[in-house]
Amino acid sequence: MVRKTFCSIKVLLITTLALLVVLVGVLVLSFVGVPKIIDSQVKSSVQLEKGTEQWDRFVELPFPLHFKVWLFNVTNPEEIQKSAKPILNEVGPYYYDETVIKDIMLYNPSDDTVTYKRKLSFAFNKEESGTLTEDDELVLLNPVMLSMTQLTTVLERMALGGCLDRIFPDRYNNLFIKVKVGMMLFEGYEFAVKHDDLGVACGIIRNKVIQKTANIRNIEKVYKDGELYSLRFSFFHYKESPDGVYSVSRGVDDISMLGHIRRWNEAIQLPFWGRSISFNNDTCNTVRGTDSTIYPPSITENSELDIFNTDICRVIKITYAGQDTYKGVDGFIFTINENTLRNETEFAENDCFCVQQTLNELGESSCYLDGLIDLKSCVGAPILLSFPHFLYADDHYREAVEGVDEPDESIHKLYLLVEPNTGTPLEGKKRAQLNAVLRPANFLSFSEDLPQVVIPMFWVDEGVSLPQKYVDELNDMYFNRLQIAAGVKYGVIAVTLAAVVTSTGFLVRKKFFTG
Repeated sequence: MVRKTFCSIKVLLITTLALLVVLVGVLVLSFVGVPKIIDSQVKSSVQLEKGTEQWDRFVELPFPLHFKVWLFNVTNPEEIQKSAKPILNEVGPYYYDETVIKDIMLYNPSDDTVTYKRKLSFAFNKEESGTLTEDDELVLLNPVMLSMTQLTTVLERMALGGCLDRIFPDRYNNLFIKVKVGMMLFEGYEFAVKHDDLGVACGIIRNKVIQKTANIRNIEKVYKDGELYSLRFSFFHYKESPDGVYSVSRGVDDISMLGHIRRWNEAIQLPFWGRSISFNNDTCNTVRGTDSTIYPPSITENSELDIFNTDICRVIKITYAGQDTYKGVDGFIFTINENTLRNETEFAENDCFCVQQTLNELGESSCYLDGLIDLKSCVGAPILLSFPHFLYADDHYREAVEGVDEPDESIHKLYLLVEPNTGTPLEGKKRAQLNAVLRPANFLSFSEDLPQVVIPMFWVDEGVSLPQKYVDELNDMYFNRLQIAAGVKYGVIAVTLAAVVTSTGFLVRKKFFTG
C-alpha cells in the first residue's frame, strides 16, 4: 500500500514538473515565438515580390492621392508696380485626384532592387473643390516674366522691351496676369511663338528668350513640323512627365531597407547642391530615403524617416513627434521641425543648401536658410521654397505682404502618420509653398518701380488618407491575427496553468494525507 501511494505521488510529481515545463514552453512560444512568426509573416507580406498583393499596390497605387492647391490672388497689381505693398487673397483649395503608376524597367533579385519610372496624372475633383472651378480667373504673378527681369542683363532687357508684344501674347506680357486657374496649373499658356511678323531683330530676341528659359522645369518646348514652334508654361504640367529613374530596395535581403532609394537617374549623388566652400555636401546630395508611398516595417520612436522629393530636389528628414489614431488604428506621427529649412553649419555660407543663385530683395547674394531656401539650382528659375504661410521662417517675410495669415502647424506642417508594425502610411501630407522675389529691374516698364519683397505664389498639400477598405485589410493582415494569437495564447496559458495548479493540488493533498 505504501509503495502504491509512493508511486502515485511520483506520477503526480512528474506530471506537475512536465506541466511546468509545458507552461514555460507555452510562455516562451506565446511571448517570443508567436510574435516572431507574425513579424515574419508581416515582413513577407510587405516585401516587393512579383505576384503578391503588395507588388500590385506598389506598381499601381489602388486609390488616388490628394493634390490640393491654394493660389495667392493679387488684388493690387497696378499699385505693386508703383512700389506698393502687395495685398493678397488666398483662394483654394483646388482639389485634384493624383494617380500614381510605376513603369517597371528592371526587376533585379540579384541586388534586391526594382527600377522604375513614375507616371502621375491629375484629375480635377469638382466635388471636393466645392464652388471653385478651373475656369476661375485670378490675378497671379507671372513667373515667366519675373524670370525675364532677373535672368537677363540690362542690354537684354532693353532689347526685350521692344519685342514684348511680339514674343508674349497680350494678356501674358505683364508681371501680373489675369488667367484661368486651369490654364495656370496644368494646361499652360504659350509664348515665344514662331510667326512671320517677328522680324529679324525680334526673332533674335525670341531665340534669346528660349535660351534664357531652357533650364526652367515648368516650361516645355512645343514642336510643329520638326521645328520649335513655341514654349508653354504651367505650374504643374511637368509633373505628368516621369521625374527620373528610381532604383529602390525590394526589402527581401534586408527588410529595413524596403522602399529605400538606392539610385536616382543611375546616380547616388544629386547634382543640385553645394559649392566649393560647403562643409556638408553629402548631407544635401546623397540619394536616400523613400518616395513617401512605402516604408519598412518595425518603425520605432527612435526611427528617422527620409523622404526624397524631386519637386524640390532634396531629402526632407522627419522624426517622431507623438502618437495618434486613424480609423481605429494607432500610428506614430513623424514630422519636420523648425530647423528643417535652416543652415546646419555654424555659418550659412558653408551650408550646402546655400547656392546663392537667386538674389534677394535688395539684389544681393543671399543664402536665405532662415525658413526659405533657394530652388534655382533645382527648378532653373529664381524661386524660393518655404513651408506654407512662411511657417518657421523669419517673420519679416510674412509681414512684407498683406493677406497671408499667421501659420498654423495643424494646417501648414508636413507630417506622416504611419502604422509602425507594418510601415503602412495611414495619413500623410507633404506641404510646401513657392515664392518669388520682387525687386526693381530697369528697362521693363512693369518692373522699374517694384517693391523689394518676397511674394508667395501658391502652396500645395499633397498626400494620402488611407481608405477604409485598406484599413480593413491592414486589420486582417496584422491586428486580427494578433487578437487571435492573443486569444489562443492566453487560452493555452490558462488551461496549462489550471492543469499545473490542479496537479500541484493533488500532489500536496496526497502528501498531506499520506504523512
